Amino acid sequence: MREACKVRKGVISAIMKISVPIPRMRKILPRAACAALLIPALLGHAWGFDERGRDLLLGGNSPASLGAGLTGIASPGLSYFSVNPASIAAAERFALSTAYGGVDGDMVYPALAAAYPTAYGSFGFAFSGISVPGSPDIEKAYSFSLGGAKRLTRNLQAGLAVSGVSMRGPGGNGTYPGASLGFVYGVPYRTGGGFGIYDPALALSGRVGPHPGGLGDTADLNTAGAGYRMGFYKNDILTISFMNEMWIFGNVQDRALRFGLEALLFGNWALRTGMSLPNELSYGSFTMGAGYRLESQAYAISLDYAMAYHRESDFAHYVGLSLQFGELDREPPRTGITASDRYMSPNFDGSKDYVRFATVVRDRSAIKGWRLQITAQDGALVREYRISDRDMEESASPFALLGRIVRTQESMIVPESILWDGTDSKGRTVPDGRYDYAFIVWDEFDNISKARTGSVIVDNTAPAIELKAADLLFSPNGDGRKDELVVEQVFSSAPADEWHAVFADASGRAVRSFTWKGDAIPAMLSWDGKDDAGADAPEGIYTLAVESRDGADNAVKRTLKNISLTRAFESADITASLEYFSIPLQREMKFFLSLSKTEGLDDWRVIIADKEGKPLREFFGAAFENLVAWDGRDAGGTPLANGKYFYSLRTRFASGNAPASFTKELVLDGTAPDISIKFSPSPFSPDADGENDTLVLRPGLQDETGIDDWRITIFSAANEPFKQFRGKGIPAREIVWDGLSEKNEVLESAVDYFIEFEAVDLAGNRARAPRLKLPVDVLVMVTERGLKIRISNIEFAFDSAGLTPGARPILNRVVDILEKYENYFVLVEGHTDDIGEEEYNIRLSEDRAKSVMDYLVDKGIDKKRLTFRGMGETAPFLPNTSAENQRRNRRVEFLLKKKETQ
Repeated sequence: MREACKVRKGVISAIMKISVPIPRMRKILPRAACAALLIPALLGHAWGFDERGRDLLLGGNSPASLGAGLTGIASPGLSYFSVNPASIAAAERFALSTAYGGVDGDMVYPALAAAYPTAYGSFGFAFSGISVPGSPDIEKAYSFSLGGAKRLTRNLQAGLAVSGVSMRGPGGNGTYPGASLGFVYGVPYRTGGGFGIYDPALALSGRVGPHPGGLGDTADLNTAGAGYRMGFYKNDILTISFMNEMWIFGNVQDRALRFGLEALLFGNWALRTGMSLPNELSYGSFTMGAGYRLESQAYAISLDYAMAYHRESDFAHYVGLSLQFGELDREPPRTGITASDRYMSPNFDGSKDYVRFATVVRDRSAIKGWRLQITAQDGALVREYRISDRDMEESASPFALLGRIVRTQESMIVPESILWDGTDSKGRTVPDGRYDYAFIVWDEFDNISKARTGSVIVDNTAPAIELKAADLLFSPNGDGRKDELVVEQVFSSAPADEWHAVFADASGRAVRSFTWKGDAIPAMLSWDGKDDAGADAPEGIYTLAVESRDGADNAVKRTLKNISLTRAFESADITASLEYFSIPLQREMKFFLSLSKTEGLDDWRVIIADKEGKPLREFFGAAFENLVAWDGRDAGGTPLANGKYFYSLRTRFASGNAPASFTKELVLDGTAPDISIKFSPSPFSPDADGENDTLVLRPGLQDETGIDDWRITIFSAANEPFKQFRGKGIPAREIVWDGLSEKNEVLESAVDYFIEFEAVDLAGNRARAPRLKLPVDVLVMVTERGLKIRISNIEFAFDSAGLTPGARPILNRVVDILEKYENYFVLVEGHTDDIGEEEYNIRLSEDRAKSVMDYLVDKGIDKKRLTFRGMGETAPFLPNTSAENQRRNRRVEFLLKKKETQ
């Protein structure tokens, strides 16, 4: 035994000492690889194999992993699925692998695995069995794993699998149901050629589950591992990677520290070696392996061999074959885009202020980029949305990662919804007209999709109309007097707008209807008292409503209420100056009385009653009066409560006739609307980085009578109006804002703005919701100088570079953001206003910039990334013409410049 081991070690030593010039490698490499494959097999033929079954199950049977010291937790590919379920996240085509352990020995360990990529990630399956006659723990076992993996961010992959193992051993039978969770994080870092650091990856993986049955702790297959993979040498021919992992099995007393090396030559040949410590483990103290990969457009084949050696167990041999089927992607992505509306009216009234483009993207490969362009009818580019040029770490919060699990991989690159608010690239609202859009996507192989196109109509001009009538009483009785109601219509409308006019009775039932196009509206609308069937409409009170709503949801509605239709030859009518009466606000309203004649009048009476008809206040007299004033009180002088009330005019003549008006309705409302407003997100960060870029305002409003108009105002930190939304009636449930002011200015970074919501009801009662604070995040803006952070409220001690306590939370947030932009150098610039000597301001701004830089370094930002300089008053952001402008000029700016890549 010892002599055989010496022979074997001598052969291995001789192989590892081979050194030849690079030009001869292509001839010698196949022979060396064959030697690596055959010599251990020949040596292993002479000795038996004595393994524990549990160690085989824990170590796996992938030759690619075994050859490199059972490592592979951070390696990609189906071969490592049993080690870490996240390994298949980057699969591009269907993969199938089979392996067989125990070549020329008593131990048998076959396995089969498959992976299939989809739009929602890759799904994998693995099955294996072992047979180890005479094993002291597990003699036979069958196991399976079923799971999936996907790329959650550009650098982070995650995988989840469920597994089950059925075992039999000298101690009885046992089962193990478990679940595995794994992560791989690729660090985007590489140096130049030769020795260095290339594409390091960190990984975690674990499996947990119960182990009922008669085998006790033998069936405990729980594992937890952590490790990394890192290339440390690279040239055109050779790449060498190092793997290191720490594993815990079952209880924490069973541990293994694993090391592996893999050399890849000419992109086809692989040589591997590795070891596992401590040597007391019965499996994989020392391993070697080799492999060959052949790839074409339609398939890829990998052949791998490995041997695992232990001083007490000799060699175990493994062979494996992996196949990948299907051509690499040469087809463009399949795309679609749909606008939420054909028409839009970006007038900030809360209705159709924006269009959302819903995108659909499907592709076999990873999406590399996308672009949505909006153009005017003359072809001029109005607005462009595209994949961000920012090289930044994506959000890795738990909620963000959970959200990505259920999304397609394409949607993590291309947003599922893109909002256009009707502005151009400079934030100006575009003129009315048709605008065309075109959407394209390209994948990692630069396959470019066909442009998906459509158009949107911008229409900010609402139809308008006003109604006027000389008399609201008419009597179509054929006496030649007031036989028709004549209403003057003063309007403006587009020809395509559709208009509707309805005369409705007191119950709201439509009696007579009219419909016109915008170019056919009559200037004078006449109604002869007939219904739509040509029959006489009943006598009573009517309301005329004329309305129109264009395609962009610009709407207008005007009403003419309390129209009296009577066919009596003697008539009485009454109208009110107000439909909605707020006693605290208006204090008094008026009633206007009219009679067809006054000769022979004995008396008249105006009655104000409740909904049960009980009179609450009366005005009367013998000599007719055309006007009566009322203060909203009952006969005892008590103000009436809010609610509906009814008024009428009754008369008596000497002839015995008693014409009376119809009973009409008015509303008393002295209570302001109940209003509130909410918003999200907080803080607001409109810097086009894909996170919290739009603010959603959610107004809440209740009132007994209805809302006349409302207004939402955003105030700056200086309490000046910055942005305003307003409209008539009930506002939309959600109002979206992109963060630009009325003058297309961008929000100031890292300060608090304020939101005010006001509403006026139909009675004129005004309400104002409590003012809300709107925190604005540190913004990373795209400028002519590149990416920039501009902050005007980093506070320093007076005439000093010392930071105040109030500056620290802001700078801590800057630290968080700069950690996302780890591939950028940062220039810290200090600026002042024009107060004081120029040389002094230069020096002070430089000291303050350095103070900020030192703080960033103390908080963990690499000092090699940072530089500073003072600009004094030489580069004002705003003219120094006011105290507010001077405040904003006293600022610190952070300029981000992308590191040069090699």
